[in-house]
Amino acid sequence: MERLEETALDCFTELGFHATSMRTIAARVEVRPASLYHWFPSKQALLQALMTRFLEGLTREVLQVLDEHATPVRRLAAAAWVHVVYHGVHRRAAFVSDTEVRALEGGNAEAIMRLRDSYEQIIRQLISDGVASGDFECRDVRVATKAILLQCTGVAVWYRPNGPFTLPEIAEMHVELVLNSLRVDVPVGSAAELLGDRRPIAVTTEE
Repeated sequence: MERLEETALDCFTELGFHATSMRTIAARVEVRPASLYHWFPSKQALLQALMTRFLEGLTREVLQVLDEHATPVRRLAAAAWVHVVYHGVHRRAAFVSDTEVRALEGGNAEAIMRLRDSYEQIIRQLISDGVASGDFECRDVRVATKAILLQCTGVAVWYRPNGPFTLPEIAEMHVELVLNSLRVDVPVGSAAELLGDRRPIAVTTEE
């Protein structure tokens, strides 16, 4: 099952959802096309499963780290760090989840949009809490939420493991950018102090 899903992820990343057939995936996995339907009734169901795995994993990691911090500043810092690292580690899944959501239809689309909306609500609440406590300043919480998520999610597009900065360094830079955009005075290079000694998730790269 894992090999099948990883292969499908490769195909959707390289070729796009519409240009990928179940026969193409089956050929790469070296199984009969009919065998794929034993696990997934359709290509739509397969895409939804990949997106669900990615979004549920992201949500789980963020919620876990939030339990380790008490103040709005530290909680949002930790969430931003996890979001960036998770997208850097799972670049293919992040790319497919972001670009191919328009390919989903009916119940498949509704299920994924519920997960996306639920995750966005987590981040929005973190920002709202900071505004209420006086730690953050922004003109509109909803706009701030969408802007921050777009900025942090973009790492999946341009980050490369052989680049000039490590993934943790890039995540720390984003923490500083996020907090400074909400009028929190975070000096350059100080994000690590907010996050503490323990990093929220293991930093490995899938590609």
